[in-house]
Amino acid sequence: MKNLIRPLLFLVVIVGGKTQAQEDISGVWVGTLQVAPDTSINVHFTLSRENGQWQAVLNSPDMGAIKNVPASAVRFDGTALDIDVAALSGTYSGRLAGGSFAGEWRQPGGNIPMALEPYSAAVLSDEAITALLGSWNGKLVAPGVSYTIMISFSRNDAGEVVGTLTNVDAGNQQIAISDIMLEGSDFTFRVAQAQAEYRGKLEAESITGHLRQGPQNMELNFARGEAVQEVPQLSLTDADYTQLAGRWSGQLGPLTLVLRVERNDAGTIVAFIDSPTQGATGLVVTSASLANGKLDIALSVPPASYSGTLGDGVIDGSWNQNGGSNPLQLKRE
Repeated sequence: MKNLIRPLLFLVVIVGGKTQAQEDISGVWVGTLQVAPDTSINVHFTLSRENGQWQAVLNSPDMGAIKNVPASAVRFDGTALDIDVAALSGTYSGRLAGGSFAGEWRQPGGNIPMALEPYSAAVLSDEAITALLGSWNGKLVAPGVSYTIMISFSRNDAGEVVGTLTNVDAGNQQIAISDIMLEGSDFTFRVAQAQAEYRGKLEAESITGHLRQGPQNMELNFARGEAVQEVPQLSLTDADYTQLAGRWSGQLGPLTLVLRVERNDAGTIVAFIDSPTQGATGLVVTSASLANGKLDIALSVPPASYSGTLGDGVIDGSWNQNGGSNPLQLKRE
C-alpha cells in the first residue's frame, strides 16, 4: 500500500490568494507536507459536488504513484472538512477560515500539519518574461557528476511563458518545466518529471543557484546562450571508419539502441548512441577503438561501455552499465 508519509523529492508549489466562498469549495486546493526537515511534497485535492455529495481526487506532482487517487469519503459542514483516502490509509482534516483550510494529514506513523489554499497559477510580468526569454546554459555540479544543462523560454500563443530543460550530455531530451517565477532577482522553476526544483538569483546575463532533487542540493549556474555539446575526436583510423561508418541498431531488453559512427562538419570521426524508446538522441561516445575485429566504446553520460566482435554487418557483444552486463547484438542498418 502506498504511503504518503515517507522521504520524497522536494517541490514547492506556488499558490495564490484567491478566496473561495464558504458555501462552494469546488476546485483545486494545494498544500505542502513537510515529511522531513529538508523534504517536502506537494499535494493537490480536487473537490467537486455531485447530487449533493462532495467528492475529492488526490494528486501529487512530486510522486508518480499518487495520481488521480479517489477519496473514499468527503465530509464538509461549511467549516470543517474531512477527506478520507483509504488507498493511502490517510485522512485530511481541516477548518475553513479566511479562504484557506488549516489542518493536518493523519496516517499511521504520524500526523503532519498541512494548510490547503485555492490553487492559482503563477503569473509573470511582461518585464520578467522579457528578462527570461531565450536560452541559458550551465554545468550541473555534484559529487562525481558534471552535466551540461540548457533551459529555454518562449511565449506560447496565449502570451504566457513556457520553458524546457535539456541535459545536453544525456541525449538532448527536452523536459517541460513549470511554476516559472521571477520576482525581483529571485528565480524559481520546477521540473515535475525529474521531481526537482531550481532556486537562483538572476543578474543581467547570468543566474546563480542550486537544483534540489531529493536530498541533493546541486550547484547549477547559468549564462545566457545556447549550450554547445562537446564531442571528442575518436582514436579511430580511416580504415576503422570504413568498417564502422553508419548506423547499427539492436535490442537491449525492451530498449532499442542505435550506434551512429559519422564524420562531423570538420571531418572528425565522432560517434553517438541513440535510445529512441526513451526519446534520447546524441549520447556522446567519449572513446572508441577497433583492434583485431574487437570494438570497444565508452560513454561518460550515462557511465556505460560496449564491447563486441565485428563481423559481416553485425557486432556481437555486451552492454555494460551499473555493474551489470547484458548481451547486445548490433546490426548495420
